[in-house]
Amino acid sequence: MEKIDKNIVIILASGSGSRFGASLPKQYCNLGGRPLLMRTIDRFAEVIPAENILIVIDSAMEGLWKSLCEKERFASPCVTFGGNTRTESLAKALSALAHCPDDTIVMIHDGARPLVSKDLIHRMASIPEGYEGAVPAVPVTDTLRHIEADGDSATVARSEYVAVQTPQSFTIGTLRKSFADYSRHSVTDDATMVQNVTGGKIALIDGEHGNIKVTNPIDMAIAETLLNLSQTTEDRPHC
Repeated sequence: MEKIDKNIVIILASGSGSRFGASLPKQYCNLGGRPLLMRTIDRFAEVIPAENILIVIDSAMEGLWKSLCEKERFASPCVTFGGNTRTESLAKALSALAHCPDDTIVMIHDGARPLVSKDLIHRMASIPEGYEGAVPAVPVTDTLRHIEADGDSATVARSEYVAVQTPQSFTIGTLRKSFADYSRHSVTDDATMVQNVTGGKIALIDGEHGNIKVTNPIDMAIAETLLNLSQTTEDRPHC
């Protein structure tokens, strides 16, 4: 599989992980023998040069990150510090990439998604013509109900919905335009911000059900099982 050498990857990992319930943010907790964030970085480093990877962490975690890297003998990619929200953290990352031309394609990834595959990274390395960005998505398998203002609820057609993942891909010029006044917007993903500001279309690319986001302790257990399964599969001889 070819290397991706022209894209930039921003890995957002400055959240507090309050829902995880551990003494440390989840990105620094152990997944299969090493910190989860290192697992995420490793996935991208398999196909993208290390100098093209930027991680965003909380400035209060800088000392911890350095000590973990020393302990694991792990070469950290470039680091910048995040803000109080996801949008502020991404805006700070864009400032750190001020040297990049506007047509550079940037993939934005959640640090808490450590199982992203090389195939998915390659699928997200380009943006289809006519779109402002691209996001991976998977079909919804659970029944969904919409909660009304009065507390009542009704089932909706799940075939009309998808679950969105990361990495999400945009040109850095589009991101600069979309996040120039980020404090006026409240969004949960980057594609929503881009669409709100530019009015452009977002392409849906096939995601992967195994590309889970670790939010709760049960997610960590699932991620470890999937990690072990993928390593076992890679170790099998190819006929």
